[in-house]
Amino acid sequence: MESRISREPRQLPDLSRYAPDLLNLERCRIAASTLNSPLTLYTFGNSSLTIMNVAIVGPAFFGYLNRIAGFMTSRGIPTRFYDEFPSNGILTKIILRYSPLSVRQYATRGYHEKITAEIIRSGATHVLFGTIEMFPLACIRRLSDHGVVMSRYAWDSVHNKPYAKTLDPYMLAVASFDPVDCELEGYMYIPLYSGIREVAPTDGGDIDFLYCATFHSNRPSVVTNIIDESLLENWKIELMLFFHSKKLWHLRYLFSPAVWHMGRLITTTPFSLDEIASMTARSRVVIDIHHDGQSGLTMRTFEALSLGAIVLTTNTIAREGLPPQLRDRVVTLDLRDVAGSMRKALARPRTDLTEEMRYYLSANRFIDQIIALLLGTEERAETRGVGTLAGCESEL
Repeated sequence: MESRISREPRQLPDLSRYAPDLLNLERCRIAASTLNSPLTLYTFGNSSLTIMNVAIVGPAFFGYLNRIAGFMTSRGIPTRFYDEFPSNGILTKIILRYSPLSVRQYATRGYHEKITAEIIRSGATHVLFGTIEMFPLACIRRLSDHGVVMSRYAWDSVHNKPYAKTLDPYMLAVASFDPVDCELEGYMYIPLYSGIREVAPTDGGDIDFLYCATFHSNRPSVVTNIIDESLLENWKIELMLFFHSKKLWHLRYLFSPAVWHMGRLITTTPFSLDEIASMTARSRVVIDIHHDGQSGLTMRTFEALSLGAIVLTTNTIAREGLPPQLRDRVVTLDLRDVAGSMRKALARPRTDLTEEMRYYLSANRFIDQIIALLLGTEERAETRGVGTLAGCESEL
């Protein structure tokens, strides 16, 4: 099957071209609310949308994909989420994360065949795959043989999750949150979003720095340095650290004694959106330590910006991945000068967000773009990601 996605690597351009101009974005949002506009795909009189029945397949991390299914259903598009993993138990996760691909696929073959049959029986017209790690080619072919239209949204980079890329020839379209992958692979650029609806005050909070994340990779060592600087400067810092198993975390950092003391701060219960929103609204600066091998902006970045906080991030291209109107709200965390970066972030004022900014950061914008992806809208990275949107008027 011939892919519609370009595979020719190109030299990386100035990634700022992936950031939409908010004025054009607002014009698009207004156009989408006009009944006779070609952008008005969210109307029950439009057969392209009303006949859609969507299945979402991917890992169940923190319920993100399940919430996206809920957003889609609220738009009038029946959508059901299917977990790629047969179980979310610790032992199962360890085996399926770290075993060779052939072992993982053999162990889960029956489960994947079962959910493939369920998707077909449900009458699904479209499947949206998340960052799948082992869903087999045989099941992809079976869905294709039954006329199911498949697309993929990458929540991680090709570098970190290479298997999903091998299935791209069967996809109508592929999008990613990672602008570097969009350039190298020809994917559509769809940034993440904030699932938080609350509006924070802009007069600053009682917490200087907040860090909320899954506590893996180099994050413990970076946070140790941040804590040291906060103690020296008498800054108030709050930590919300998650890892699915304390024993596994200690095993993972067995040869890193400098971070062992951080283990006592970890919780094995995921934080709710309400908890994250409450702490973020009280924080002047939210810290983001991005995962190695990817360049996409994280959910925490969008949540922090939507609540008026300044973002201090190790992602060196984060500013260029945002509209120009939001870039002053992001400060790069220079690991060679942690204290200087923290001072710089604290010096940035919290200011009100415009309606256009709120739409860009919202789940409504994200779902608009996902609908366009599923319908095969011919957008490419060259259109700056959201040059044209498909969807209804944003509910700001």
